[in-house]
Amino acid sequence: MGRELNPHMPSRETDLYFLIDTNRINARRALPYMNQLDQWRKDGVIGLLMPDVAHGEAKEGHNAERSRKASSTVFTISYTHNHVAREMRPRISEILFPDGCHSQNEGNDVEIVLAAWQHRPYPLITADRGILRKSEELAQLEISVMTDAEAVALVRECIRERDDEARDFAANSEEPLPCWVGKD
Repeated sequence: MGRELNPHMPSRETDLYFLIDTNRINARRALPYMNQLDQWRKDGVIGLLMPDVAHGEAKEGHNAERSRKASSTVFTISYTHNHVAREMRPRISEILFPDGCHSQNEGNDVEIVLAAWQHRPYPLITADRGILRKSEELAQLEISVMTDAEAVALVRECIRERDDEARDFAANSEEPLPCWVGKD
């Protein structure tokens, strides 16, 4: 039987979780940064979730690959009918669409960003330029939005810190170094 790791040794998981927008579902695996995030999710380094609205969008239409990928992704449940969400929705809508929402897609964007607010501090990973351009205004509501490239940079920094902690702990405790150090 293998030797148990010391419970004080850092774990492989970074405790980073992200919400992903519909445009980052990556069904064809053509997005290199999303491929890396997907691999880290599979390896237990990070968590990836989809807001329920984005999950529904990804499953709609006639793209079987995208629907399959969405079906394999854990999604959040938005509590859009509570009084706080009802107050926050118009604030988010005003930031994203000062002239009002004029389509179902724009309304879905508001709901996806609302889900990011409800699940803060998890950042929303998106390629939607309209949402990304409003990142500073959204940050005032404690909503973090970023690109997949920015998310990869954030995870890499956390991995460096985690691995350094594990190396220090192993050196000071004479415990074995976990097999994942330097591999993520």
